[in-house]
Amino acid sequence: MNISEPDSTDSVANNCAPGHVALHGDEIARAAVAAKVDTPSETLALLSEDKSDAVKLAVARNPQTPHHIVAKLAKRGSAVVRAGLASDASTPLEILNELAEDDDDKIRANARQSRRILAANLSNESEGTTNIPRGEKPFGTLNPRWA
Repeated sequence: MNISEPDSTDSVANNCAPGHVALHGDEIARAAVAAKVDTPSETLALLSEDKSDAVKLAVARNPQTPHHIVAKLAKRGSAVVRAGLASDASTPLEILNELAEDDDDKIRANARQSRRILAANLSNESEGTTNIPRGEKPFGTLNPRWA
């Protein structure tokens, strides 16, 4: 591909209706749509049932995905999806608490570590002692699902 030519996957994800890509796009295009914050919640719900773990994880990590969909993916998702959520400190605390009791040792450990990061960020933020530039929020506080 020539560097000046747009990537066809980006073109599909940006120029087609999200529902169309969710049903007919390739895996990379579906994951790109799942990650976009302006993807409608109905499309995110559809993509949460995708056969691809990459697409499901993109849905789970999208801050606009309704909480009940993220919770469902955390409970019934594959180990790949659960591990992705467990290792992300922006995952809602309620879900991290569930993942901290997962059957998989690595998922449990990642969820517990993410809880510690989240707790430290929240504690530091409330005390005003973060090392984060003024006006920026610590990692984990940008996700409106747990606010």
